[in-house]
Amino acid sequence: MTRVFDDLLFDSPRSLVRAWLLLAVASLGLSVLCAAVLVLARTPMLGGWLPANLFGRALVLHVDLATLVWFLSFAGALWSMNVRARGLSSVWVAWVISLLGAGAMLIAGFVGSGQAVLSNYVPMVDHPLFVGGLVWFSAGIVVTAVAGLRMSDKGDSVALQWAKLPLCMALIALAHAAFDPAGHASPAVLESAVWGAGHLLQFVYVVLAMFGWSALAGVSGVAAPSRTIRRVLFSLAALPVLATPFLMWSSWGRQHELWMGYSQLMRWASWPAACALAVFMAIGLWRSRSGALSFERMALAGSIMLFALGCVAGAAIRTETTMVPAHYHGTIGAVTAVFMALAYRMMPFLGAVTVDARRVRWQLATYVLGLLVLIAGLAWSGVLGAPRKSPFSGDGASVASTAAAVLIGIGGAAAVTSVIVFVWIFMRGLLGNVVRPRGESVGRRDVRWKAFAMTAAGIAVLGAALTWWPGRFGGGEVIGQDQTAGHAQHAKQQREAEVKSRFEQGVVMLHARQYDPAIASFHRVLELAPDMPEAHVNMGFALLGLSRFDAARDFFESATELRRNQINAYYGLALALEGLGDFPGAAGAMRSYLHRSQQDDPFRAKAQAALDRWQTRLAKR
Repeated sequence: MTRVFDDLLFDSPRSLVRAWLLLAVASLGLSVLCAAVLVLARTPMLGGWLPANLFGRALVLHVDLATLVWFLSFAGALWSMNVRARGLSSVWVAWVISLLGAGAMLIAGFVGSGQAVLSNYVPMVDHPLFVGGLVWFSAGIVVTAVAGLRMSDKGDSVALQWAKLPLCMALIALAHAAFDPAGHASPAVLESAVWGAGHLLQFVYVVLAMFGWSALAGVSGVAAPSRTIRRVLFSLAALPVLATPFLMWSSWGRQHELWMGYSQLMRWASWPAACALAVFMAIGLWRSRSGALSFERMALAGSIMLFALGCVAGAAIRTETTMVPAHYHGTIGAVTAVFMALAYRMMPFLGAVTVDARRVRWQLATYVLGLLVLIAGLAWSGVLGAPRKSPFSGDGASVASTAAAVLIGIGGAAAVTSVIVFVWIFMRGLLGNVVRPRGESVGRRDVRWKAFAMTAAGIAVLGAALTWWPGRFGGGEVIGQDQTAGHAQHAKQQREAEVKSRFEQGVVMLHARQYDPAIASFHRVLELAPDMPEAHVNMGFALLGLSRFDAARDFFESATELRRNQINAYYGLALALEGLGDFPGAAGAMRSYLHRSQQDDPFRAKAQAALDRWQTRLAKR
């Protein structure tokens, strides 16, 4: 097994693999600049200095570059190893298309006039250039996957083929979202389009991580399960996505049921095979602990640890708090750690001189430890109820909340710095400016302070770009206008866009009877728009779903105070009072509903039946 990965590299078209790796690592480097902005936004005393409109765009670019572009471009490099000579030209065209697509996404994130849509898994900027760039990039990845369809019998390369199955299902999910009538009925069009594909892409990442674990175990001498067991686990990690067509057929026209189907599929089927392989690898690492501490072995151990913590955090998710990013930073960080080690391993085969192993170990250790601290801070903030997708606010924050935010800042800064160092080492090595191995006559240069300086400079440049460019060029303003008024208007638009997005997400979760996530969404809506009666009503119905009748009553009453003709608030108030045992009050609220509702209201019959039942009960008393 020790030569399998090396043999694959020897037989691969090296210039093509090199091109995909350059795209992957460049996107990762750009993503950490956005991550630095997010870390600052959640750090006490620093976050308040950042513009209000900066967080959303930085989050969109960070997530898409650090997951979608980085992971799938790296997958393109791995899939290119299996491309035959006659398919090279098509994959080169695919690489150019993906490069242009990634560039379009980046440009739209900087200068586009669209709003940030913080959809799950694939957040977007609501701008044609960004959406078009996303389509271009995805098209290039699909062509590369298809061109490398030939099966190889060399060890674990079968995992690279299994990873294409969930990619295919993700494409089917995108097509289904375009034609499903429920998708057109929902106002959250962008969220609907990527929900299924985003969930299915997680299976691609998991299978690729499992391939990476096996490859690192092979090159570092760690005992791994037999080839048959590994192949079975690879298939078990990918085969659950075959349930996708059944989910589409069984929930046609009922979007919330389809959304829940994708969520449950990922929740229960994406991790068991990976955890089983991780256990085998952990046992092999323990048995060979007396061996040399190579960077491959360090990355393998760190990746398994991050994946395990990510799964634990995922099991602890109850609402839309920072426990959610604690979960996916663990699982995504596990994939990134193993990809970093594979990239280092691939460098000599792609024409770069071997880098200093000590420096590489330092970089990987800093990345893993930084993520561990970041996950701890996010999980702690999640326990304290901090909402996700929003910056830290120090106003009235408790000591515990501030301490958790400090951990997020420290861990995030360490992880960002280590990624900057990785990008620096890789790019210098692959582009010819090789970092010299330790022991050469020329003194070894310390890049750590340079990495810190690059991080700070990148934050400043990216912050200026994201803050000023949309207002000057993307928003259609005339240079020389009152910039204060322009920024205030832009902040208002950002707030309105988030209110709309969060409200739509909450409605979907409420219809799916996912009451805790719905409550979290409506809570954020009410933070941004406290006088929105519809949000009060839907919060009340979500609380009714959890039998929290007292709190539900308060929200329904608030809705009627804000708008006397908010008809559904009286209906909900009647149900809340019934739950509290106040049948006279319930009857009075239901009469108000019947008095204000139209004769063709579909709930009138149910309301009248409830009112008759309560009046009969009161008459018996």
